[in-house]
Amino acid sequence: QRQSERQRETRGQGHGRDPGAEEAAGLTEDPSSSPEAMATAAMGEVWEGEALAGGESDVAYVKQHFMRLEPSRYVTYLFFVPQILLSGLLGFASLTAETVLTRAHFYDLWMSDGMIAVTSLLFFGGMIAFLTFVYRAAQNAGALTRGSFKPAPWVCVGWYFVPVLNLWMPLKTMLAIAAVSDRWHRAPFKIWQWWLLVLGSAVLSLTATLMVESRVHLFGSFNGTLVFFAISLLGEAAAIGCAMEMMKAVNRMQSRHRDEILETRRID
Repeated sequence: QRQSERQRETRGQGHGRDPGAEEAAGLTEDPSSSPEAMATAAMGEVWEGEALAGGESDVAYVKQHFMRLEPSRYVTYLFFVPQILLSGLLGFASLTAETVLTRAHFYDLWMSDGMIAVTSLLFFGGMIAFLTFVYRAAQNAGALTRGSFKPAPWVCVGWYFVPVLNLWMPLKTMLAIAAVSDRWHRAPFKIWQWWLLVLGSAVLSLTATLMVESRVHLFGSFNGTLVFFAISLLGEAAAIGCAMEMMKAVNRMQSRHRDEILETRRID
């Protein structure tokens, strides 16, 4: 009987170990020190909020749905660069002309049938390529947020064709794309600069053309009206150049976001 009591006491001591003694001896396993927990914590430090938090499923989703923006961006440049050259050179030549007749000649050249055909071709070709870039950038925003980005890509493109709303909704959607494409939100300045110049140059160009066609005398002479038209051409060239810079910034942000997600899991 005494022997059985001693066995029960020995078993009770084995089951009633002191947890503090085990921690001091390093026997207790810390859950946060496991490889899975460390990987999750590392991925959480890379992207937070609406952006992806990482993980094998996130990597697979990004690799499947992310689209390169370089093709549509470079095609847009093929149409935008000639527009910058035409409007910039002609605007500068008209602005530095010595006589009113010379400025009037440059205006007639800009409004000639051949020049209108060339500029219209460049404009519509550039718009198609640019809207393709916007569509793909919105698709990438959805890929980088695992499908939670709103609005849909076709809606981002459609805002450009809705009267009145196209005065601010394209800006809003592009800011939303940039917000999920870069953790540090470094692009809003270029996006605001691009949109304000686009709206400003459009107002200047329309106003200047109507003033010249109506023979309105600005600052007491028709020469002032032609100078104003030359300035509108330079504004148009500046707006197109800012659009190219904005596209470059969005492309860089999304590519860096994608690369960081893949590199975190060491996947090429």
